[in-house]
Amino acid sequence: MTGKLWKSLVRWWWAAWACAALPVWAGEPWLVKEAPIRFTVSLERSPTHPSAGYFLHLPDGGMLPGPAPNPQVFDQSGNALKSCVLWQNPESGLAVVFEAPQNGNRVAIYVTQGMKLNVWTPESGLTPSAIICTYPGHPSKAGADALARLGPVAASVHYRNESGSQGATVTLPGDRSGRPGLAAMYMLAYVATKDPGNTWIAPITFGGALQVSVDGRPISPRRISDKQGGVGAHVDLSAGLHRLELLGFYAARDSRPEMLLTWRTPKTPVNELGGLRPSDLRYAGTPMWETRQLHNDEVVRSGACAIQSIQAREGGPVANFTLAPKHIYWFDNESPLLLYTLHAGTAGNPAGTQYTWSFSSDPGALATGTNIAWLFAGERDQRVTLKVTDGTKASQCTLPFYPFTTSRSSLNEPAVRADFRNACLALFRAYPLNKDPTAAWDASWWNNFFRTMELTPDNELLVYMVDQRWDLFGKKLPLDKKELLEDMFLASTSFTDPPRALKWALQLEQKVQLRSRAIALRLKGAEVLMYELKNLPEARKWIKPLAAETGEGGAWAKIRMGDIEFLSRNLNEATQLYGDVQNLSKHSKLGPQGEGFKPLHLKGSSMARTEEQAAPPVSANHAVPPPGIAPWKLGAIRDVAASESVETLIEQGFYWEAYQALRAWEREFPLSKISSDYLLLEGKLCLQLGDVSRCRTLLEAYCEQVDASNYLGEALQMIVRCMRAMNEPNEAVAKFQETIRKRMALQ
Repeated sequence: MTGKLWKSLVRWWWAAWACAALPVWAGEPWLVKEAPIRFTVSLERSPTHPSAGYFLHLPDGGMLPGPAPNPQVFDQSGNALKSCVLWQNPESGLAVVFEAPQNGNRVAIYVTQGMKLNVWTPESGLTPSAIICTYPGHPSKAGADALARLGPVAASVHYRNESGSQGATVTLPGDRSGRPGLAAMYMLAYVATKDPGNTWIAPITFGGALQVSVDGRPISPRRISDKQGGVGAHVDLSAGLHRLELLGFYAARDSRPEMLLTWRTPKTPVNELGGLRPSDLRYAGTPMWETRQLHNDEVVRSGACAIQSIQAREGGPVANFTLAPKHIYWFDNESPLLLYTLHAGTAGNPAGTQYTWSFSSDPGALATGTNIAWLFAGERDQRVTLKVTDGTKASQCTLPFYPFTTSRSSLNEPAVRADFRNACLALFRAYPLNKDPTAAWDASWWNNFFRTMELTPDNELLVYMVDQRWDLFGKKLPLDKKELLEDMFLASTSFTDPPRALKWALQLEQKVQLRSRAIALRLKGAEVLMYELKNLPEARKWIKPLAAETGEGGAWAKIRMGDIEFLSRNLNEATQLYGDVQNLSKHSKLGPQGEGFKPLHLKGSSMARTEEQAAPPVSANHAVPPPGIAPWKLGAIRDVAASESVETLIEQGFYWEAYQALRAWEREFPLSKISSDYLLLEGKLCLQLGDVSRCRTLLEAYCEQVDASNYLGEALQMIVRCMRAMNEPNEAVAKFQETIRKRMALQ
């Protein structure tokens, strides 16, 4: 080979590789001038037989030209490929089968406007298999016959390239869309007969009714035995491919229907029929069963493919999207809510295309973006519309679907709770401010909303509600739920935006009528002054008058006065105030099982935590102590139980529950703040919430005043963490660590 020829071959190979690396149709001419739309499709899984071709669902919902879309398929060389339509609906789309190309891994599908569908027939030369088509809500042979006629169908009809379910090679396994009760089904399949001759074909049903046709002729089953597969018919099959059609339907009473096809070919060995029957069984010495499952290689399968991009002939954007379930929120006696992710197809659309979503479930809501998450009520049909525009041209499609998933979700997972909140935030933002986004919410929606609402460092949903829609929610919510959200907002903004938290606490105080609530808000404002704004004198002015109050408000005020003395390094005064509250509390005489301190156990169900998590849990190992136990031992048991509860809640990410548990603990036994690991746990919670300043303030006061403590070393190490988080100079951190070493050496 000459050098010149070698160089030419190299250049040819390089050009071919470069073209293959580009999008297949980039720069290619529009092969079908009258087609307004073109799909670029990648071939993912080859067919088992060339004639089986590839099966594809083309979405519509306004994307395809009507009334009868006509697909035309071309390979990468521009050669036309056979193609036919199986089923079509202007909402749900078009089921297409097309010839397998001789080479290449992509095809282009052009769709033109037609007046009559090019419906598949056996004479087309294509053998699509095995395609299951389901018609929900029509449990009759007439419904199955309608599917078998192919062509136009209802929007709820859906189909998949699949021969059966696990453990059954050819089967109609019931409606997998999740719709309850009733359905008709149809399967178009081909089988490859490798053992020709007189073949016994036996449909078996576990609920429902099934009719089988072979090469267009229905079989007439008869009973030859009571064995499995004993009802069927003999069919003489030649070697090669044969068309099977299964028509089935089932009623609501068939909760788990399954209709499957079995056969016995002439040379089927007895071991594939379960072996020989023993002498103590009927039909002794004959095979255990009359038939067997079809082997995998006896079932013809069409190839699978995927849409890569969609282009419009005029160059404008094309609306298309996919949606998939991510989480389900479903509790006993409630309706399911499903979180779906929606992804707009962007390939082929011009740069700068805008994507806007609307929903049948939320009229008036408009969401934007290429990828969004949305919540849908289950057990009902839904519709999603996507409109895309690039400023001069627009396209729109609407797809129907039935929200359903077999996956399970657990509210014990922080991400599952966060996804619900984020979806609610997207929903609220999609509505105009003068519209109520919760107008159609039922108890299931509200229960899940409050199950997932929690104290986090960045609760965008809560901030949005207060900033944008508090007038609505303040009037709509029950008082206890309204106060819950107010308290969460104050707790989170106290360290993210202390002046705002202080201002909001005062505004709320002025509006409430209950004295107890007004005191609670005033004390919350005082906490902001104490820990975030470091203004102890002003906080003292706020709290001191309240300490004279009787009842719960006065008790809380005295505890906060004790906190001020503690932060002021007046340990004796703080101890006196804490002790006064504890001695006056009847609960202090009851031990850890006193009123208001109830056992709580986190629910480990697959669905969620329960609403019982309002008080700190008490471990089963710390049940009511036996009578006669010493008071100091009661105190130790009490602190250990409370400590374990709070520690567990923090570790599992239940920060609001941990916050409430700490408040219950300090209210019942305020002396625990200086005699146990209470302040360490409060510091840990502050760190988890990002409130480093408060953690450091608490622990520095603790370390400077409490010497004989098992918790001193851990507290000092936490202070070092705070210093680093607050970007203290390395010299300051090193100096403090040296102080720690010297102090610990004296312990």
